[in-house]
Amino acid sequence: MARLQECMTQADENPTADPWPTATVLFEELTVHFQVILERDYACQKIENFKQGIMKIDNFMVEFKALVTKLGITDLQAIDLLEQNVNQDIIRAIFYQGKWKKVLKEATVEIFQIGWAMEMYRFMQGSQKA
Repeated sequence: MARLQECMTQADENPTADPWPTATVLFEELTVHFQVILERDYACQKIENFKQGIMKIDNFMVEFKALVTKLGITDLQAIDLLEQNVNQDIIRAIFYQGKWKKVLKEATVEIFQIGWAMEMYRFMQGSQKA
């Protein structure tokens, strides 16, 4: 709608100018518009099935944060997704310690701390068996 108003304004100001965009300009505008929509749809689909599994907590959180940024969701929505998608041992440990936060930045810090501690524990257990 804004583009149409812009074209109409140009037509009123300069009646000899061609107010309508060329096919190339129109194609570029449509490409940019739909690129954003496609990226958002991709991020939405990916985050629905994005589980930490055996992925290191650092790698998981970096990718998770990128998806959350692309989606533009609220902190509470992101925290709900973290509860569902982070390794449940980490979430359980945070809840047992009473450290679960309702602010995304604080929740992320807790997840990093507990996740990293669990990864180090597993690493140390593996090195003692050798």
